Amino acid sequence: MGDSEVTNALHLSGIVGTLLALAACGGSGAGQLGRTFSETVDAEANLVARVDDILVNQGTTDFADLPGGTATYKGFIHGFDVSSGFPTGPDLEYYADLRLNTNFNSRTLTGSITNMVTDLSGFTSPSGSATVNGNITNVGGTANLDFTGSGTFSQGIRRADFGTDSTFGTFVGTAPRAAFGDHESEFDWTAGPDRGDLSFSDGDWNVERR
Repeated sequence: MGDSEVTNALHLSGIVGTLLALAACGGSGAGQLGRTFSETVDAEANLVARVDDILVNQGTTDFADLPGGTATYKGFIHGFDVSSGFPTGPDLEYYADLRLNTNFNSRTLTGSITNMVTDLSGFTSPSGSATVNGNITNVGGTANLDFTGSGTFSQGIRRADFGTDSTFGTFVGTAPRAAFGDHESEFDWTAGPDRGDLSFSDGDWNVERR
């Protein structure tokens, strides 16, 4: 399987995850923007479809074709539980707004994760944010990106230090128009009934140029 086929397969797996979430989601409480869990699932699914359309029709972005200057990309990060009983924190699925501010001259990026919604009772619309920092890299001639994010989210008696690490991401289309990737995230519970426990998640993220 070639690099482009691997990239397409990875993105299609993200679409499957979104569709499963659409089938399973309920009406959890609204997030900081007044958007419910199920509404966020719908919005993310629409974004994934748009990014996939760009990938299929225009392919990934060559590193040599990256422009100069800066650009802002907005979309969603999605995480689903993969704890399987370890570590001992509660299972949860989450969605949040992801903003990436790219500097194509310095090959760096900054950003934020905000407006989180989850399916965990008592933590359905936590307040807080995470700061994102990363790099734009040349991987086999393709314009890729990686980033880490950290911050704190809380609601009621629950509070968690949040961290995410995306080691694979790629730009798609000309300009480039969008990007997607995968990540691993964790919630380190510092207050509430699960204090001292960890919750892990895997997932994907999708953003488009705004």
